[in-house]
Amino acid sequence: MQLNLSSTETRATLAIPTSQAEATYLKFRLDAEIPAVMAVRSIQEAFILPARRLTTMPNMPAAVLGLTNRRNRVLWVVDLAQLLGLSVLDATVQSYSLLLIQVGVVQLGLAVQRIEGMVRFAADAIQPPIGQMSALLLPYLQGCALQQQEDKQDVVLVLDAEAIVQAPILNQHSE
Repeated sequence: MQLNLSSTETRATLAIPTSQAEATYLKFRLDAEIPAVMAVRSIQEAFILPARRLTTMPNMPAAVLGLTNRRNRVLWVVDLAQLLGLSVLDATVQSYSLLLIQVGVVQLGLAVQRIEGMVRFAADAIQPPIGQMSALLLPYLQGCALQQQEDKQDVVLVLDAEAIVQAPILNQHSE
């Protein structure tokens, strides 16, 4: 099932004037409390994967959910929140929200709690991490941005796709 990221899912936008230095990001939730984004230039596709289409593999790190076949390519699927040292996705779900990212020739499926749509950030809206961030999370961050969301302001994590693909836990079995 292909996820359509159109009009109703793109209501959350930043209250930042449009400028030529803006970039487009895909917004998603790592868990109920933690919003994050990743630059769309790294994302090939966002889709829903039925849990039955995921094959678990023995002797893999806990963050590695397994393998799936997408468009005649076998892909590793990773629980992104768990990889980042945050929470763990519910293992009893019927389907996973996946981001298919590509860095160079490497493709990787990232399972997230929920995909929320597209947002735009001006380059100067991305700031160094705010407050206390987990040491496990810091290597994967480009920074944080504030986003006005109805009556509150969310701190949104801006993730680095290249750092995620190069995560030591994902590369320890490639030797």
